[in-house]
Amino acid sequence: MIRKAMHTALMVFLLALPVVSWAAPKLEVSVVAEQEVTVSESGVMRIERVPARNIQPGDEIIYTIIYSNAGDEAASNVVIEDPIPANSVYIADSNVAPGAETSFSIDGGNSFAAPGDVMYEVHSAAGVQERMAEPSKYTHIRWVLDEVKAGESGQTSFRVRVKGSPGGGPVQEQASDTESEPEAPPAVSPVASEPEALPAASPVAMESQMFVQVGAFSMIDNAMQLRSELAGLFPSAHISSSSWNDRQLYRVRIGPFADTRQIENTVIELHRHGQDTVIVTE
Repeated sequence: MIRKAMHTALMVFLLALPVVSWAAPKLEVSVVAEQEVTVSESGVMRIERVPARNIQPGDEIIYTIIYSNAGDEAASNVVIEDPIPANSVYIADSNVAPGAETSFSIDGGNSFAAPGDVMYEVHSAAGVQERMAEPSKYTHIRWVLDEVKAGESGQTSFRVRVKGSPGGGPVQEQASDTESEPEAPPAVSPVASEPEALPAASPVAMESQMFVQVGAFSMIDNAMQLRSELAGLFPSAHISSSSWNDRQLYRVRIGPFADTRQIENTVIELHRHGQDTVIVTE
């Protein structure tokens, strides 16, 4: 049954634990799939979350990954990976992960990069070009936590949209011998691990800055051309460079922004001009 598949697909394991030790971390991870519905109570409308059932094409599903350390020793460099469920696409900027470093994959979880640095190649008669992957191409999401103390718990979450046109009928799973009520796409299988040789996390600034990233290029000429096209409408458009897979990337960004309202207005305007966007924080 689908319900059973969702409950048994979780895998939790730890690496690099001491061979002999009276104390050890014990990570436990679970996932919850929910939808938001509007309910009326005493004439007041409010939104609440309910278990995801009877999924329709176009529905938005919220996946919450809950982790806890049931051991008596802190777990360090904890990694939680989760595939984007089948028949759904990740919703841009829906990741919520306090205290975690988030990265995404577009190749089935073989490689990960920070939002805005996820790249793919396009081959054409003009040659090979690198483009920033739009969030709909994401296949996996990864969170890295510096430490989960003994007895500590937390959660991360993200949203997906079920593929298909709204009103297209319930999402059908593959036929089985036992009928079951359709639920959220069951491909979510978080894997939590404590890797052996993760590099130490960089110090986090006391105050982070928010930017809207419009593109990332391996050639600075392409980045400069896009920046010049944006400069008339967005004076704060600029180029920042970074290293990705031993290659230099030139990222075109707008900002920094002081509040989310400014970001929303900028993103709306960029989308009106046909530009893909990613919100990044540094």
